[in-house]
Amino acid sequence: MTNTMLAVKKEMVFVNPILTKHMSAIAKAESAGVKKAWEIAKHYVAIIDSECFKDDFDDVNAFCEYVGLSKGTISKYRKAVSYANEHSEVMALGYTIRRAYTMATLKDDEKADFMAWVSKTGRNISSDNLLQEAISDFRKKDAIEADAKTVKESDEDEAEPKKEVKAKTLTKAGGDKYVTFKYDGNEYEIPIKALAKYLKK
Repeated sequence: MTNTMLAVKKEMVFVNPILTKHMSAIAKAESAGVKKAWEIAKHYVAIIDSECFKDDFDDVNAFCEYVGLSKGTISKYRKAVSYANEHSEVMALGYTIRRAYTMATLKDDEKADFMAWVSKTGRNISSDNLLQEAISDFRKKDAIEADAKTVKESDEDEAEPKKEVKAKTLTKAGGDKYVTFKYDGNEYEIPIKALAKYLKK
């Protein structure tokens, strides 16, 4: 039995009737387990947003301590519920609160790029953990690609330029033929006969 259910059983009526209504609904939903997770989250968000807890608790921290939730959890509920309200497919696809919250961490201009990246890479995002890992890798990809580009450009800068060799034949007096060529700023002459013997070895 959770802290919330115990609290509601002990004190069914709060000073603020709206808080009483929400807390009673939460207690009933909690008895149904994960099937009512979204309903529970929406009630908590409504309580915090409306501040109907203020007649019964000193501040939001006191309320969170009373029901056994952290402010961080309430914040996640708020983001997940907001995302579900803005995206009708969330409920249709059976998103968990965690999945909706994880998707909500993506900025509006990131979502389309993320889904395109998932499609291109064939990344598996079927579970909440896989989705979270995929988003983490998606955000790292730009840095990885930038590093790879920098390394490639650095390697190209350090590589020695290819030296071009142009050769031609020359016939000297007496009929002897030579191959002449320039390499690395120097000019060379090699008798064709000597070159032929060398190549036969």
